[in-house]
Amino acid sequence: MYDLPLPFFNLIEKQIMSLNTETNEMKTIPSKVKGGTVTNLKTKRKSSALASAMKLPNPVFIHVKNLTDHPLNDVIYDKDNDNRDKLRESLLKSLKDTGVANKETVKVDKNGVVYSGHRRKWASEEDETGELGLLQCEIIEHTFDPESLKDPISEQIEADALDDYNEPGVIRNQTSWTVVLRKYSYMNALNYKKTTKYFSNKERNAWCAQKCNFQPVPFKKMVAIYEKGRNDLIDKVVLGDITVNKAHTEALNIQKVDPVKYDSDRKNWVQFFKDNPACMKRVVDYANDMLKQHLNIHIAGRKIPEDDIHGHEQNMLSTNLSNFYMSAVSIVLEEEGFNAITPREEAGLPDVRILCLSKPGYYPERLEIKVASHKGPGSKTSISAGPGATRIVPHTFLLVVYDPVSKRQMVVLSDLTKDDWTSNSKNTKCEMGMNIWADNHLDECVFFHGDGFVDGRNLFNMNLSKID
Repeated sequence: MYDLPLPFFNLIEKQIMSLNTETNEMKTIPSKVKGGTVTNLKTKRKSSALASAMKLPNPVFIHVKNLTDHPLNDVIYDKDNDNRDKLRESLLKSLKDTGVANKETVKVDKNGVVYSGHRRKWASEEDETGELGLLQCEIIEHTFDPESLKDPISEQIEADALDDYNEPGVIRNQTSWTVVLRKYSYMNALNYKKTTKYFSNKERNAWCAQKCNFQPVPFKKMVAIYEKGRNDLIDKVVLGDITVNKAHTEALNIQKVDPVKYDSDRKNWVQFFKDNPACMKRVVDYANDMLKQHLNIHIAGRKIPEDDIHGHEQNMLSTNLSNFYMSAVSIVLEEEGFNAITPREEAGLPDVRILCLSKPGYYPERLEIKVASHKGPGSKTSISAGPGATRIVPHTFLLVVYDPVSKRQMVVLSDLTKDDWTSNSKNTKCEMGMNIWADNHLDECVFFHGDGFVDGRNLFNMNLSKID
């Protein structure tokens, strides 16, 4: 027997069961605890199952009326929608065959709080024959403290302890969709209580790998279904009546999107700006006015962006200049009567969309801005883009090449196609050398500022002009 605190003996049936290893008989030994009683059990029952059960470390027998559900169990597991009929039949059969209802011990703390075995407890409580009641239990070292649920850190420790004692595949299917999704939802909410952040995609995938056998993609989709409250679809997936993909589509009401078409009659922006040279000048002026204001940020008598000690990262100049030209183009087009907009509220959209010219079912009317630092002739200066550049349909780009030292720029507008770009070996980004650009588009572009030419060596030379 465990050397238990005296109060806990009031929770234990006042008897200890032992096994005579010579005769393989099970017998009851009255407890010496004051007030102890002996429960009548069948004797001389030979059973290897019982022998196996009795080998578990220091089992004690406690009536279910003296066991308490762990408070977090009802949060993590769904008691109401759990069918325990087969489990109850199994407990009754084991009791009849061996004299002990449960072969696997119920894990409880010294106060009778259940950590593993809630379903066996519930099934015994629901038994209408009156035969079930006593359960073989193991007292664990961990003790539940109600105060732990008032703090998310200690609640996490308590939840982990409850999870650890519920070993997968032993008593209930810990890796079924219904159990896993309910558990993940609770753990995700608990993480928010601790950190004010829900699990990231990486953390969700790590949790999935640790706690279940599902692959990350279907797990992500099933989580989305669960968050939509579509337990009916989860049940259909479990029964095999529907695939995860179909359930996800239905839950999120995902409509099939028709392929977007290329508009061959789209606006010719090169011609538009050729016809409106004042618009080109305003674009360059507006963008560089923003740049000058940015570079002129003063703190404690210092121009911070280019300060040698406290200045900004060099590569941020390209990013800022790209944003300045993006806004400048959008403003100028608005001044010319177009409904132009930048993707300020939604990253990933084209730099400048012209809503009034965009047609349903077609790629939006748009202009993209690309900025690069001048590295020399076209063979050494390249424009960078994302990995999708090799799949684009033809549309218009404003290319800006700048020299941060001399404060000079070349600004040119032309259409680009997927054939202008080359992907790197890892397919993480694309590049277009300015020599390639000149070979493909020099004769069909318009220079906003500066210019360029191909020399006798077939190299594209850029004439960067000073910004006023």
